[in-house]
Amino acid sequence: MECNTTTTMNALILAAGFGTRLESTLNSYQGRHKEQLIKWVKDKPKGLVPIEGKPIVSHQLDQLRKAGVELNNIYVQTNQKYYHQFLEWAVEAGIPEDNVLNNGVTKNEDRKEQTQDMLLAIAKIGYDKPLFLFASDTLVYEERNELLNLLPMVQIYQQENLSCVVVYYKENGASNHGVITIDEHDKLTSFKEKPLNVISGLVNASVYIFSPEKLRQMQQFSAELLKCKNPLELVNDRFKVIPASSRLDIGTIDDVLKANGL
Repeated sequence: MECNTTTTMNALILAAGFGTRLESTLNSYQGRHKEQLIKWVKDKPKGLVPIEGKPIVSHQLDQLRKAGVELNNIYVQTNQKYYHQFLEWAVEAGIPEDNVLNNGVTKNEDRKEQTQDMLLAIAKIGYDKPLFLFASDTLVYEERNELLNLLPMVQIYQQENLSCVVVYYKENGASNHGVITIDEHDKLTSFKEKPLNVISGLVNASVYIFSPEKLRQMQQFSAELLKCKNPLELVNDRFKVIPASSRLDIGTIDDVLKANGL
């Protein structure tokens, strides 16, 4: 069921990658699910790979709609190679065609860094509304394997005027991610991208709400931000941390198999 009241927020799904690692692991996979995986993955962007019967971005769309975000305010930033696939998906979902943004890149060798794609898209969307931000290959879950309810993020922004970031706890391998520390009020105190010698901790789940203030700061410091892998490296004050139980990040064929119970 969707939220009864709409939320004056924009949402951006970053989907401009080329999925080279996913394609490589598909080519090398020789297991009994090869035929099914070809149907799911071959020549598709990661965001359109089906998980439990529908594309990742459709799950994200469900989360946004339940949080009250209107279809007219949902955007996708992609590349020339996958533009028409995302356009077809968006039109079927009720998202305006003009909300599918094309960075013009046709091959992986010329791809833009994610931060650059983010800044390009925000410049087109505008800086006056808070912005949900997603990576198209990521889903975050509560306990019992249910998709994370995003409405508390909206309420925190509305009540406290704070930006938000979703995190989850990793017992091992935290140094492969952005590691976050928090205070006793669940506010972010530090962010380090892939710090060395960190085994466990809270890590970034790539789901955010950026306040208009943060969006304008990112615009103001865009030159410095382009040197960063993640905006939290530069703009990380006044963020509330939202806990998730787990995160699904589709990078390889093994991830697709596991996510679909195969």
